[in-house]
Amino acid sequence: MNEEVRKEIEYLIRHGYTFGDSFIFYDEIYNSEARSVNAKRLFDFFMRLFPDHPNINNTYIAYQESSSSLYSVYFVCTHFEHNNIEDDLPAIMVFSNYAKELLFDDLKRASSYIAHLGNDEVLAIEFLSSRRPRKWFRKLMENYGKHWHRFRK
Repeated sequence: MNEEVRKEIEYLIRHGYTFGDSFIFYDEIYNSEARSVNAKRLFDFFMRLFPDHPNINNTYIAYQESSSSLYSVYFVCTHFEHNNIEDDLPAIMVFSNYAKELLFDDLKRASSYIAHLGNDEVLAIEFLSSRRPRKWFRKLMENYGKHWHRFRK
């Protein structure tokens, strides 16, 4: 994990933007044995839609299983400085639909929710389903996901 990502994690923890239980920043997907073709596709597609903002140091995916059999996957960009989110909604919806297809087998049971925290430039998209994400994603998080509590002081 590079120093820029470590600083980003400290910022997220300080401000309460720690979505999910386990997470992985894209710098690890690109620069380590955690390479995942599907995770890379998600990020590359997001970069094509919004080329000025996300990079491998400020974007992460996270995962959470709840006790009520709900599964959440979060796609979070911590540098999304668009002032008017309404202009970006069509592209965000295109990304959301693409991501749901990569993440879940049963699209009827998957939905997405968008949070834009404009003052802090954070865009968080939650994908929620009553079915577990595809195996590639579960393996990625199982093998390479980190936990927020390890970084808290």
